[in-house]
Amino acid sequence: MKRVLLLFALALFAQGLHAQDKTWGETATDSVRCWENYNNFGALFNQKQYAQAYDNWNVVYETCPAAKEVIYIYGARVIEAKIEEVEAKAENAAAAEKATLMDQRNELVSQLFEMYDNRNKYFPGKEAYVKASKAADLFEYYGDSASQQVFDLFGEAMEIDATSLTASHFWTYFMTAVELKKQDKIDLAGVFNIYNIIDENIAKNTDELNIAITSADAALIAGTLDDRGQRTLQRNKQLLENYEKVKGNVEKSLRKFLTSCETIARVYNAETFAENRENEVWIRRAVRTLGAEYVNDSGEVVSCRDNPLYFEMTEALYQMNPSTEAARNMGRLALVRKEYEKAIDYFSQSIEGEVDPLIKSDDNLKRAYAMQKLGRLPAAKSAVMEAIRLNPNNGQAYLQLSTIYASADGVCGSNAFEKQAVYWAAIDKANTAARLDPALRGKANQAIAAYKRGVPDKTLSFQLGHQEGETYTIGCWINETVTVRFY
Repeated sequence: MKRVLLLFALALFAQGLHAQDKTWGETATDSVRCWENYNNFGALFNQKQYAQAYDNWNVVYETCPAAKEVIYIYGARVIEAKIEEVEAKAENAAAAEKATLMDQRNELVSQLFEMYDNRNKYFPGKEAYVKASKAADLFEYYGDSASQQVFDLFGEAMEIDATSLTASHFWTYFMTAVELKKQDKIDLAGVFNIYNIIDENIAKNTDELNIAITSADAALIAGTLDDRGQRTLQRNKQLLENYEKVKGNVEKSLRKFLTSCETIARVYNAETFAENRENEVWIRRAVRTLGAEYVNDSGEVVSCRDNPLYFEMTEALYQMNPSTEAARNMGRLALVRKEYEKAIDYFSQSIEGEVDPLIKSDDNLKRAYAMQKLGRLPAAKSAVMEAIRLNPNNGQAYLQLSTIYASADGVCGSNAFEKQAVYWAAIDKANTAARLDPALRGKANQAIAAYKRGVPDKTLSFQLGHQEGETYTIGCWINETVTVRFY
């Protein structure tokens, strides 16, 4: 009896839907069937039974494709789960059954790509994201054989709205560019161009995320961030991590093409610069590529920043548009030229305009280096501490702080013990650098070996009333507590 009443209610509901429009099916019967299956596939999806949800989902997709966008939002996962189920069955099936199952699998793959097209047809507005998702799945199911089609689809998506692509979309896009270079379908300039396009748009997305995260973190500290806001904050932090990981992977993959400055000069040289002297985008990308680090034949990480053309392009870019990135490049140029006052000014500009805490942390270290070269040790320490605040895991910051402390030999205190105690603080910071970043261990150990030779003399320390193992606070601007030890 209850089922009869339920069906009767569904029939009345479906008639109401059908009377309004035909989005839930051509007939009232279709509307009942569509609504039932819509609820059933939704329930199975929420239970993470994606493959089991396929039959119900497919009825909805075929009967009322314009009913709800969620049909397409959930559709990819449902179809992909069904594909996996069919592939698993095919692995141990007899030849005839296996052929049938593989035909079914191929039909499902075709349906997946059709579904992306239908999403844009029935629910326009997210064309870039949908095209990129289709491109990613094309690469997933057809691999390198579909590289050109995948590459072109990503290109279309980027032209519509590059910022709507996910981190994994950007990664797949670059991988297809690399594959097409292997196939001689695009040249080195094309690879550099795709790298720069991806890098620019990842920066746009991470800038927005950093702004949102900074605001949410402030609200969290103030106790005004609700549960929904906290979930959004965690999601944004995960998205940021994804983008930063992909950015690092893209840069690492690019290095195989940055085999020498001569190779890069095939694309970015005096002749091509003359042709693009008024093209801000081209110059910005040239500066970024020339400034990128690569591993040479000796295994050293180097860049082409000592190329005179890099200096000329950097200055031209800053004159055209004194952006945050341009100011940063001018700061690097000033350091190379040992124009430390100018470097401080340029890095102050880039720090003011930068929203990415990791980049801002590195800018503070470069500003600190310029201050240190000018003998402004307290200011240099302040800049390094700001770098650490922005990125507590920045091992390079602690190593740089150790050099600042070591440079203060003779500055703080009234006797030899007090003046040389700075080396214990320097050793502590170098050890922290090695702990945070194992790649710095070699440099840190070299520094520590040098610092140990500068610590106060044991006999003199004893005469001045200091024993091994005691704690001592270094005064003035250093303000560090250290443990007295001798080597």
